Amino acid sequence: MFKVGDLVDVKGRSDLDYYGKITAINGNEATVKLKFVRHPECRGRGVCEKCGFPGGFSVNGGTGEIVCMRTGCGHEYGFIKRAEIIALDKLINISEKMVQEKKEKIVLRISSKLRCAKNNLNKALKDGIISEEEKKDILKTILAL
Repeated sequence: MFKVGDLVDVKGRSDLDYYGKITAINGNEATVKLKFVRHPECRGRGVCEKCGFPGGFSVNGGTGEIVCMRTGCGHEYGFIKRAEIIALDKLINISEKMVQEKKEKIVLRISSKLRCAKNNLNKALKDGIISEEEKKDILKTILAL
């Protein structure tokens, strides 16, 4: 179940640097906006296309962009952005997976709190603070929320 704006990965594609974003859906195909890191072009392997310095590249930790490290150059290679039409059955919905993971975390937190509350109710019942009927009413109230 895909919708416009979903982040997606593409099955079998190893050349993707980032997740794509669906911009349109037509039938069984989606237009996906993809972004790739632009790598230094020929002119010799590992040579900066601006200053000609060999082998002095770094990857910006924040953006993933390739940058020439020669003092005074700092040439940034940027990104290639393009849209591709890809069949929906080749897409993996990352947005949906992220929502599902968040739901699972919330359910775990709620269930651990419920176990803690139940243990506290059992202790209160054992200590004579509440009756069995009050315990049942409290649990019904908690589960109704």
